[in-house]
Amino acid sequence: MSQSKVIVALTSLKTTVLLICLLALLLFLNVALPQERVVGEERFQEITDASPIATFVLADLGLGRISVSPLFLGFLGVFFVHLVAVLVKRTGVTIRRTRLRPPSVETLETWAAGERSLHGEAAEDVDRRHVLGVLKGFGYRSVPVADSAVWSVKHRSAPLGFLLFHLSFFLICIGGAAIYYTRSVGTARVVEEYEFTGFTSVIREAPLGGPQGLRFSVHDVDMDFEDGQPVHLSATIRFRGPRGGRVATTEINHPARWGTSTVIINRAGLAPLLWLQDLQGFTIDRMMVAAPTLSGNPTTVPLADGALSVELRPMVDRSSFPSRDELADTEFEISVRRPQELVFEGTLRQGQEAVFDGAVLVIDDLRYWAGLYIVSERGGSLLIGGFTVGIIGLVWRLMLYRREVSVLWKGNTFCVVGRAEYFSHRFREELETITTYVSKGNDR
Repeated sequence: MSQSKVIVALTSLKTTVLLICLLALLLFLNVALPQERVVGEERFQEITDASPIATFVLADLGLGRISVSPLFLGFLGVFFVHLVAVLVKRTGVTIRRTRLRPPSVETLETWAAGERSLHGEAAEDVDRRHVLGVLKGFGYRSVPVADSAVWSVKHRSAPLGFLLFHLSFFLICIGGAAIYYTRSVGTARVVEEYEFTGFTSVIREAPLGGPQGLRFSVHDVDMDFEDGQPVHLSATIRFRGPRGGRVATTEINHPARWGTSTVIINRAGLAPLLWLQDLQGFTIDRMMVAAPTLSGNPTTVPLADGALSVELRPMVDRSSFPSRDELADTEFEISVRRPQELVFEGTLRQGQEAVFDGAVLVIDDLRYWAGLYIVSERGGSLLIGGFTVGIIGLVWRLMLYRREVSVLWKGNTFCVVGRAEYFSHRFREELETITTYVSKGNDR
């Protein structure tokens, strides 16, 4: 195949349609088939081990990791090569179309001889100044071609919307790649008034660099209650940085933002402050514990450099989450162990003491903890910018479409003819209105 045929095939509309259909198919499979990033590594391994077909389709072909599979990236690469080739081929032609270059008188006369031209008769000889005024009133920029011919154009820059729309794909691609390679996702369980840095657990680590060391503290955890359960969670987040900080509120559907990171609250629980003392009242250890509330596994924490371990189980004798006014009456079921011995087992509320083996354990304070979902990523602005540029390009190209109108006259008879890219019916009505105004002459 010759080089010219390759270029024609690469820049043809059929190639565009084919590539878009293939990419759309892969994106559909991305939703229809189990994806490792959605179901998790363990569940994905179970699915692929279930049958040889699942192993071949999801693992060997990479359709279980479509967003990073060679197949998808290959088609995406071909699509952008095609896009570059189209832009190289069409940019010069498109820019030339925006220039104010009227056709020759002979060309206008050829248009006027066509079936779509409109003819009219004025009460007196047609005046060029009047024709220019009418066309200007309809938003056209006019250029006299001869003593009795005027050519005009409206929205002559509309073809640039084609370039803008195609360039938006590059912004979207760069923004999407930036999000993928810089996105870190994690969770944190943070007690009120305590400063926190980083993640409690990492869900996804960015391929380019680890999670961002976000520093913040949580204040004023608040919630409403329905059937004894916390709903409509909210909290105040105080972000801290080398050049100051920022205070923001996070709610279930409203994340708090700091730089490239967003923090959203999705859980809440109780955090007792365990105070271990000797019998003389001297402090041995103090620790704030984000404990389970109504359900979940027990929380085990070491005290006194590991000499003791304290196990807190979900609240006893409660079926509803305590409001802030009820915190002082909330009881925890607690077990205290030495390495080989159970030294205390019972319930404690704030202010109560558990005495055992020469030590005293007290719940000195009780606060809420907030479960947070933290996302750190870059590229979101590029992605939004790409979609915005694409929409502007489409509106510019399709709604503010280019149209041309020419008026030729001889004495008091005249002809109005035009060309438009889209919406021919509406454009025909516009030509008829222009014809009516031209026929009125200077006495309009």
